[in-house]
Amino acid sequence: MADIQVTSSSAEAGLVYRPQVAVNATTRYFFYIQTPGVNQDLFRAKSTDGGASWGSDTKVNADAVDIDVEGAAIWFDQDTPGDTGTKVHCGWARREGTNPSENLIYVYRSFDVSGESLGTQVDLANVGQFGGSLSPHLVGICKARGGNLLFVGQSTSGFSEDTQTWRSVDGGTTWTQRADAPPQSPVRRPCLLPGNEADTNDFYMVRSSGNAVLLWHYDDSANTWTEKATLESEFTATEINGVTSSSDNHSFVTPVIGSVPNIRVACWEITNADTVTARTDILTSASIGGGAALMYDNLNNELYTSYHKGNGAGGAVWKKSADKGVTWGSETRVDGDDVSGNGCTLQLTVNADGGLMQPIYFVQTAVEFYAGSLAGGSVVIPPTSGASSNALAGRSFVLVFDAERQDTPFGRRG
Repeated sequence: MADIQVTSSSAEAGLVYRPQVAVNATTRYFFYIQTPGVNQDLFRAKSTDGGASWGSDTKVNADAVDIDVEGAAIWFDQDTPGDTGTKVHCGWARREGTNPSENLIYVYRSFDVSGESLGTQVDLANVGQFGGSLSPHLVGICKARGGNLLFVGQSTSGFSEDTQTWRSVDGGTTWTQRADAPPQSPVRRPCLLPGNEADTNDFYMVRSSGNAVLLWHYDDSANTWTEKATLESEFTATEINGVTSSSDNHSFVTPVIGSVPNIRVACWEITNADTVTARTDILTSASIGGGAALMYDNLNNELYTSYHKGNGAGGAVWKKSADKGVTWGSETRVDGDDVSGNGCTLQLTVNADGGLMQPIYFVQTAVEFYAGSLAGGSVVIPPTSGASSNALAGRSFVLVFDAERQDTPFGRRG
């Protein structure tokens, strides 16, 4: 059975972090960046039938000519515990002009799924020239439980590797630069998550630094970044994904440690800035491409993960934990085309309106994203009583990128 085409224009794999947004199990959005070239833009695709088909793609950024969206990060209001908002917060790095050394600008724009309106595009900062020595697409965005937004991006001024930080206290209308996070090497995309502290506008950031995976705490009132814990010290993590539970505000992260064929996918629970707990590894001594995505089902308190094991007998798979990562069930494969792939992504959380775990992967020959079609390749979580209903029970899905392009959900490889 052929898999389902998601994007209708040529796409570039791996440059949008957390690209799937689910309003419910029926209405879904997928954000992606088109194939590099003049006027490389950020687009969104939409499905109104639970991913069975996808409509025409729509441009998100407002730029007209001579710009290049290098990479983007997405955060949906409802992925923050207790938030019932309808805005998708989009942050990206824009390069002006066709010359690689043109100035790099960090940009924000909201998209409201209620009415499908785009907000005013806001330039956060011009961070100087980008000569290709760093990775400008390594950006992150997140919303705190208290409502503040945080945007982080790698500095591209000279050879600095500081993670620059901007905060908005008015829903993204205005932004103020805040304290830089300490230098990071090698440069990896930061995983931002809502904090579980007394101050509801605090954040966590999990990222690699040297040969370690570290947890950092951003204290909003003090405007400081503090290293709080070492999650891994064996190898640098190539990719890190994370989600936050609404029931207790705990976060879960999955660093991918090591390199093929000895990759280990770890799982950690973050209770608060001072308490982190190692859960059972998702995979050990494995060969996978890209990262291991996470989705938290807040209706049933279940944790899902998906990842790609290559073509042939491998493919894109998912598995579930009913005890928050203490144990993991068996794998279920989702793709039916036996194409090489790299990395998976899922919607982050399932809330009152229900949700769908949907596989989407990148096909090299078509230069497009596709959704898996195998039976058992999707899991529908019905809405709570009184919430909007759906008729898609018994399905689920994933997102995969092409290994042949050497792209990952966290950006282009070296």
